[in-house]
Amino acid sequence: MLISGCGDRTKQAYAEAARAQALLDAGDVMGAQMAIAHAITLRGDQMEFQILNGRINYARKDYQGAFEAYSLALSIDPNNPEALQAVSQIGASMGRDKESSAATDRILVADPDNLPALLVKGVQLIGRKDFDGAEAVGDHMLRVDANNEAGMVLKARAMFLNNKRPEALTLLTEALKRNGPTQMVVTALLENARDQGDSDVMLQQFKALSNIVPDNVDLTIDEANVDYKLGRNDDARERVWALLTKSGGNRDAMDRLNDIWTEYDPAPLSPDQVATLATNGAVPARLMAARYYLLANDGRTAGDLIGSTPGGEADGLRARIAYVQSGGSDVSAAERVLAGDKNNCDALAVRVEDSIRRGQAANAVVAAQQIASQCPDRDGFDLLARAYASKGDTAGVRRAFLDGTRARPLDSKPVAHYAAWLVNNGNVSEAADVARRLTQRAPAKISGWVLLGKICTRLSDQICLNEAKAGEAAARKTFVIDLPPGVRRPNPLLGSSWR
Repeated sequence: MLISGCGDRTKQAYAEAARAQALLDAGDVMGAQMAIAHAITLRGDQMEFQILNGRINYARKDYQGAFEAYSLALSIDPNNPEALQAVSQIGASMGRDKESSAATDRILVADPDNLPALLVKGVQLIGRKDFDGAEAVGDHMLRVDANNEAGMVLKARAMFLNNKRPEALTLLTEALKRNGPTQMVVTALLENARDQGDSDVMLQQFKALSNIVPDNVDLTIDEANVDYKLGRNDDARERVWALLTKSGGNRDAMDRLNDIWTEYDPAPLSPDQVATLATNGAVPARLMAARYYLLANDGRTAGDLIGSTPGGEADGLRARIAYVQSGGSDVSAAERVLAGDKNNCDALAVRVEDSIRRGQAANAVVAAQQIASQCPDRDGFDLLARAYASKGDTAGVRRAFLDGTRARPLDSKPVAHYAAWLVNNGNVSEAADVARRLTQRAPAKISGWVLLGKICTRLSDQICLNEAKAGEAAARKTFVIDLPPGVRRPNPLLGSSWR
């Protein structure tokens, strides 16, 4: 009976794995993930199940899950070629250098000319600042395949970082002449120009890349950021408009666009564009744009953008716009929304504002806490700080502002509000420290240095002011978008994005 039971479990496990493979082939990655999870529950000791789990997780873009699945496969079969390559490459892109290096070395012992493993080894050497070693690996790759683009780019990157910039540029431009503009080589030219702050060359490579990978969200946002920094606002707005019309349904893209607008452009859309977006725009685009204009104190444009957009989120935003346009007298729409959805953040914001206006500080605090919990990427912590202030709770104000800067570590607005509160309470030196921490987290963000400069002026601290001016000047020539703390920038040789 025991033997029969084990056999039944194995058969059931393999049946589930076969179903997972079929679902993966059909593009149903969520269904595939559930099926393979069931198979592994039944027989987790089967190496091929872990391999399939790795493939499914990778297809889901769950790279941590993929890495763990392939690592488990290696614990069963330490020499499985697919698992070794996966741990080598995924580990390198995730910062799991120890595991990646071990897998890479194991591959190269068996196959010294394995190009993917050589690439990972070279990238890891660059990470350790062994530029001579990385260049040698690039040479090795080119001996294996003289036209290997990754080998060319690896070698050029190592040479560039090793102060051999003319030679690196020659290597890449000769590759362009020989093979034409390819994504990897053009990206390498772009990144080298970015490191040098050479905006003219960057713009040339952006143009070439836009032909190779048209309508790419990352590329569009990156180029718009560069355009704005260079004062090319019309070009930036043209790119932004294309993103709104082609990728307006992509919430992540809209969030990132909101960040760009917040940094550079208080009025990014023309009246005609507002009308077009209100009529034909995707819902996420309309919501983002309407909320942006509302928080910029332009309730009329926000109302035009949201129009009759369907959905609970739009209902809440409409109620918030109505409250602003009524001068703070119309709370009925917000309360109707909350009757059906007690966690609607925009409707709760109306309750916070109205409670503060009526002197009901306790109610304001409760509603603001809900927003901060449900929608940490919104202005809930700022509202919570205001609610605590109306209650006379100084410690609560400080705590809310600190939590807000942690929730939105790269956003200048909550930092500016916190700094203003500190200045108003006589803590100007602490306000400078708060602004300085933003510049450390986001050194490429101009607004952070401008804020620090204003506070330094208030302090009459010339050393502080000189620091702020130098930082601002450097930020204006630093053409990257700061990443949140702990997030690694995609490696152009390993990442799946165009960069």
